[in-house]
Amino acid sequence: MFTWHNLELSDYERKFVRIYKDGNKPGVLRRTYKVVLNSPAQPTKNLPVEQLGGQIQIARRARVFALTFSGNTDSWRLEITNASGTTYTVKDPRKHLDPIVSSMVPGNTSNAVSLGGLVPPLALNAHSDGIGPSFEDNGFLSNQSQPFPLLIDPNWVLMPNETLIFNGTPIPVSLIVNKQTVVPPLTLTIGIHVWEFPVMGTASSLQREVG
Repeated sequence: MFTWHNLELSDYERKFVRIYKDGNKPGVLRRTYKVVLNSPAQPTKNLPVEQLGGQIQIARRARVFALTFSGNTDSWRLEITNASGTTYTVKDPRKHLDPIVSSMVPGNTSNAVSLGGLVPPLALNAHSDGIGPSFEDNGFLSNQSQPFPLLIDPNWVLMPNETLIFNGTPIPVSLIVNKQTVVPPLTLTIGIHVWEFPVMGTASSLQREVG
């Protein structure tokens, strides 16, 4: 049975916060952010331009503890970095390519490279919130959703206003539909699950740390 990690605070974090609000110590906030990548532009899906990159910037100190993916997870390579130059994904040492999303999490090992660029006809699209999966058979467009999140342990710590950057590279795929070759559009939705720490990183918290 799969479970999410429970939040554990370090001794340093407990100087400023509690898991739940306790007296003058604020509680940690659980938040989820979304980044959507698409290639090419898909006006009918409210994606008017091609989007191969995205980023989030959180005003509070935060810990990224998991990522979830939906869309064409077998047809995107993904690089994750921050504005300081730290890289969180590992490239293939032989070809120097970013990892395919479906290979980053358990539950699905297929990808457009192993399938020779041929995508099966079943489609799994994201919920309206873009973070969880729902099922839709549209005849040829193949979207897949990873059933398990990518748990990040130890968590990625982001300082206040630090930028987390996602750069995607679509893998060309094609389908044979009614004896014609079809190149489907590709979409990837990334859910970024974080713990946010109120007051940490502010002038008052720095003064409290020194004191």
